[in-house]
Amino acid sequence: MTNDIEFDWSEAKAAANLRKHGVDFLEAMSLFADPLTVTDFDEEHSDGEDRFVSVGRAGSGRLLLVVHTFSEVVHAGEPPYSFVRLISAREPTAHERRCYEQGVN
Repeated sequence: MTNDIEFDWSEAKAAANLRKHGVDFLEAMSLFADPLTVTDFDEEHSDGEDRFVSVGRAGSGRLLLVVHTFSEVVHAGEPPYSFVRLISAREPTAHERRCYEQGVN
């Protein structure tokens, strides 16, 4: 699935996220290849732009919560692709983990 997705992020934000949460954005990016990833609209934090929260397994096997924007890009004569800008990534809280596991099972 990640072949159809392009990713972007702020290098400063990625470095701060790694220091604060111990999650590299390259690892977070791999979550989008998990077919069981659950994505919800983040109404509380979508004032200036639509933000989404996704929970799923990264390629490392670790369950992650990733905050991101999402859009589809279409260029004439080319197939559309998804564009994701990563904002933050961390391990989910116990409550978030339970919600994800209940939704997947």
